[in-house]
Amino acid sequence: MRPPNRPQETTDLAVVRKCSYYYRQVWISRQLMSIFQHGAAGILSMITHLHFVKTAPWKNILRIGGIVWGLMFLLSTLHGQFYFGRNKIQYEQFDWQVLTTPHFQLFYYPVEESLARAAAYWAEEAYDELEQKFNHTLARRVPLVIYSNHLHFQQTNTIPYLIPEGVGGFFEFVKGRVVLPNNGSMYDFRKVIRHELVHVFMYAKINAKTQQAGTWNYRHPPLWFTEGLAEWWSTGWDTEAEMVIRDALLHDHLLPLGSMSLAGAGFLLYKEGQSFLHYLETEYGADRIRQVLEEFYQYDTFEEALAAVTGVSYRKLARDWRFIIKQAAAETLARQSLPGGKARPLTRLGANVGPAIYRDAAGKAHVIYLSSRDGYTNIYRQALRKSEEQLVIRGERSPDMESLHFLQSGLSVSTDGILAFVVKSYEHDVIRLVNLSALAEGGNRGIEPFAEFAHPDLITIRSPVWSPDGSRIVFSAQDRSGQTDIYLWTIRTDTSPSGEPEALRLTNDIYLDREPCFRPDGGAVIFSSDRGRPELDGATNLFLLDLADNQIRMVTSGPYQDQRPRWSSHDPGAIHFVSDRSGTPNIWRLALPSYTVRKSLHPSPLTNLHTGAVDVLPLPGDSLLITTFQDYSFQLHLARADLDSVRDRDGIAGASAATSSWSLPRHKGEVTPESRPYRLRYSLDIAQTAVAHDPIFGWLGGVQLGVSDMLGDRYYHFLLANTAQVSSEFLSHINFAVTAANLTRRVNHAWGLFRFANEYYDPYQGFFFEKSLGARATMHYPLNVFRRVELSGSLWQSRKYFYGLEKEAAALLLSNTCASPAG
Repeated sequence: MRPPNRPQETTDLAVVRKCSYYYRQVWISRQLMSIFQHGAAGILSMITHLHFVKTAPWKNILRIGGIVWGLMFLLSTLHGQFYFGRNKIQYEQFDWQVLTTPHFQLFYYPVEESLARAAAYWAEEAYDELEQKFNHTLARRVPLVIYSNHLHFQQTNTIPYLIPEGVGGFFEFVKGRVVLPNNGSMYDFRKVIRHELVHVFMYAKINAKTQQAGTWNYRHPPLWFTEGLAEWWSTGWDTEAEMVIRDALLHDHLLPLGSMSLAGAGFLLYKEGQSFLHYLETEYGADRIRQVLEEFYQYDTFEEALAAVTGVSYRKLARDWRFIIKQAAAETLARQSLPGGKARPLTRLGANVGPAIYRDAAGKAHVIYLSSRDGYTNIYRQALRKSEEQLVIRGERSPDMESLHFLQSGLSVSTDGILAFVVKSYEHDVIRLVNLSALAEGGNRGIEPFAEFAHPDLITIRSPVWSPDGSRIVFSAQDRSGQTDIYLWTIRTDTSPSGEPEALRLTNDIYLDREPCFRPDGGAVIFSSDRGRPELDGATNLFLLDLADNQIRMVTSGPYQDQRPRWSSHDPGAIHFVSDRSGTPNIWRLALPSYTVRKSLHPSPLTNLHTGAVDVLPLPGDSLLITTFQDYSFQLHLARADLDSVRDRDGIAGASAATSSWSLPRHKGEVTPESRPYRLRYSLDIAQTAVAHDPIFGWLGGVQLGVSDMLGDRYYHFLLANTAQVSSEFLSHINFAVTAANLTRRVNHAWGLFRFANEYYDPYQGFFFEKSLGARATMHYPLNVFRRVELSGSLWQSRKYFYGLEKEAAALLLSNTCASPAG
């Protein structure tokens, strides 16, 4: 093999240029072939071992290839000491279907078909409204990918990143996809659809205006505006936003809208933006918001555009907004109290939620709770009248305890000291039971669970609660279709023929049934649900389910969020619960003499906190253990309820119970949309070119393309470059690489082919031309979220021609890696 005839370049600069460009092309191609190991998010650096084989013609490659390929992994070194993060695992293979409507393409799997058809209706409904608000019509259908629950959503390949539990959905720019899960609440599901569609319209509106103006300099509005508008136009103003803004004002952490601190403040950014957009639309009208989006591209900054549209400087707008919300908060604060007034704090560090009370063998009262004080979610306990805490369970460090569902699930302890809690274990949730009597006093070593409940059809589980006699556990769970219902697990008796525990399904409908609690006699369960409402308005009320006849009776009613009911033996004639009837979540009490449910029941407030309380446990002696929201965190407090004062107050009467409940819509319009199986169709993800010329360096040029299917399961990457300096070298200096990755299953694999031909320089052998032609294959198997096994191998033939020496060399090269990194 000889390189094409051409004048030799003798300048050192030319040699360095050729060497640098050669290695750059080789590095890019080899890394692209392993890109699937982190999706599009990044590339894993590998340790490569080269094994030189005697020069052989191409006809011998296939003869020895099988033997070499089988042995190369045995000859490689195992590497397990490199940091890599966590794995994204595809536990499920979904049978995707496509539902097409006038403005959307919905991707779903059969078990969630009713959910998908409801989503189609709500998406078209939101489209009609947002089309008017933005004065813009989308040019193409919006892809809408739906998952029936959050654990399935976390497996999506539409983006390569790990998805935290707090993410309720997203809109990505590459393919314009909206991807979202169902958390069990149809109201929340509809709200998230509207939220993400606001992003879709905003992006399309700004992009269309910049193109009409002849500029391609697309700029995003600040994050507080984009998320604030999505919250405002999807939710309006709600008690959650009121609680967060009141707290920010009270504790002086309301951040300036344009500050970097707010950009990293997470949830506060959403609520501040929502509050400002509420003010802006109220004072100036929705047309001004649309005008800002239309004219944003004309100004250097977003603040200038906002000032030009409203006719008021941005500084004055921000000042007026702060004055309005401070004035409203001051008026309510005059009638309300603060947690630190009559309540004694039990916790101060981190965020602390989901408490339960129990007594140990010595009769000492303890509170046990979830806490995020060290960056992980752990379970702690402490004596009720002391502040020293003790570690009970370490969470989020092992695959069988990947998550404790902070802020989503609570704890419960039986009368004999058995703790019940929920963890994410591999592909679904599990109820774990732990004997707290095994916990040494003052020890921080933790204890191990002795029993658990899991069912393959129950994906997410929340808030297990023990029965008074310690023989049963009631909990809410979400099945594969996304439906959330109440279940009853009888300990030690409910087992399947295989010996696995089973649970009795107490409710079975589309309504959000959650946060169950036993009546003190164990004969009924009270729970929170959005059933009984004439329309889907986000309200939840309390309902009583009699275990003897399975009849459900409405206990509270009205357009409120009545949640987390607690029925305690300390006060068996009353239910304590959290409600936003007073404007923010507070603790309420509903008297039920003889457990009788009547239409004339009037709940009365036990607390009137300015920022709110989100959980309650009644204690002996008219005491309450409450979880308060203050200083942008959640803390446990001991409070005393003034029951004499409560009995003298007039309770807020509930509205009359609805005679019929809302139902899921099927379609919008006269024609029912038809579904069809999903078929692979590829579209462009990335296209990048580079062409350069220099009097000494000469011509350099290349292109790379990335394509994938709509669900991101299959990915192809193409690289093409040429470094020829004269026309006769064009074919001999072609460089190409192609990579194909399949991320459909738990085992991700990829293969690639490449050809590289170029000159480069070796300080010992001088200037030479090399052509490489070969293949690469890789495999990635995640054992769990924290560990995986990687195998990779490359086999290629290299031919070199040394200038000046008139010498040729050829070799068959082998590179292989076996790694088992841990995070």
